[in-house]
Amino acid sequence: MGFWDTAGKLAKGAANALEEKSNELHAIKMRLESKRSEELKRLIKDDGFFSASSSEKSIAMKILRERGDI
Repeated sequence: MGFWDTAGKLAKGAANALEEKSNELHAIKMRLESKRSEELKRLIKDDGFFSASSSEKSIAMKILRERGDI
């Protein structure tokens, strides 16, 4: 039973990690949807040290596509 207990714990941990990431991405999308298209374009182009994460840039690109701005 030890193997299946361990496998179950791993599966539960993976499911929790996926749910956390999903919630994080949803929060980013909600925050970015309120921004103007010009701000989203600036966010995508910024490559500085403190620039947006790749997730934020991807979501900004998706929002711009949905709006028909790119």
